[in-house]
Amino acid sequence: MECYPQVVDNKDARKHRVDSANWKKNKTNNDRYAPKDLPVKPTCSHKDKKLQCSEISMNDLQSFHESFYAVKDKVKQDMFILKHVIAVQTKRRRPRSNTKHYNTRAMQRMYRIYCRSQKKMIFVCQKAFLQILHIKRYRIENVVKNYYLEGKFPKENRGGDHKSHKYEDKKQNVISFIKKFKCTEAHYCRGNSKRMYLQSELSINKMAKMYNDQTAEHLKVKALYFRNIFNTCFNLGFGSPRVDVCSTCLQLTEKLKVTKEPDKSQLMIEKTVHKRRAKAFFDMLKTEDPSIKIISFDCQKNMVLPKIPDQSTYYSRQLYFFNFTIVEGSSKSSLTRQNIFSYCWTEDEYAKDSNLISSAVFHRLCNTEFTPECN
Repeated sequence: MECYPQVVDNKDARKHRVDSANWKKNKTNNDRYAPKDLPVKPTCSHKDKKLQCSEISMNDLQSFHESFYAVKDKVKQDMFILKHVIAVQTKRRRPRSNTKHYNTRAMQRMYRIYCRSQKKMIFVCQKAFLQILHIKRYRIENVVKNYYLEGKFPKENRGGDHKSHKYEDKKQNVISFIKKFKCTEAHYCRGNSKRMYLQSELSINKMAKMYNDQTAEHLKVKALYFRNIFNTCFNLGFGSPRVDVCSTCLQLTEKLKVTKEPDKSQLMIEKTVHKRRAKAFFDMLKTEDPSIKIISFDCQKNMVLPKIPDQSTYYSRQLYFFNFTIVEGSSKSSLTRQNIFSYCWTEDEYAKDSNLISSAVFHRLCNTEFTPECN
């Protein structure tokens, strides 16, 4: 029965989106800095030039209370406190009544609230300020002390990462282990991709097992921890099984499996020299020298025509389509219409042989403009 796609909820989707708002930890943090009660009218009766607690209306109290709890985040609430609390260094310390001890408070705090009726900030006492916001005076003292005396902005010290530094040795050891593997670049990306590819026989689980087998007991890690480092610290993939392998490399590899000393050493030297020559060749393809004209070419995999899902067509004889492409420039050059040339034909027109390939290369060379700088 045919149907159409329907939008589903997050829990029914193929991949669930992260819903951090429903995490128990985040709910607890939001509740910690949420309003505990409604604002209370100050019980004090200050009404003079310095303090005007009795002049505040309930609308002003409600607006000030809602502005403070608009965001349930400690850092932003502390910044709100700094905006409405002014600290001045104590100029003269006087002894308290009936005591011989001096007041050791280094800062004198002044509290203010915006009054809509007067359209300005008015000063209130500490008791009124705390009753409106329902917070402790110790919180205000710590915020003001850190900012005015030590020059530190508010920050959240609770929570965060407290474990990564304990496993730093394991992490660096795993990174060093992964760096020992040899990898190759993508064959068709021409330098645009930064992903490197390991051998197709490897996998993350195999590499994790190899690491734990050869490392010390105190540096062993779980497979999940190894996978996390592999995915977050590297841009690596695993290549597909090779189907177009160099004939010389394949021949030398098979001979090494059955040959014994002293002939085996000679074969290893030949294979090493062959690989180094290949590496030097590909390094030359990466160089961008205006005095050198680089032309690379290759045949695409044979494609069948027509490519339709009909069963009878699949089992019937199909026509092969050939594509031979020539690219001018280094392997780091961009692929544009000006430096890509494709020669396409079907098997009923010409056969795919060396004569046709050499003819295409000869045609391209005859139509290529060589600058005076090119050798």
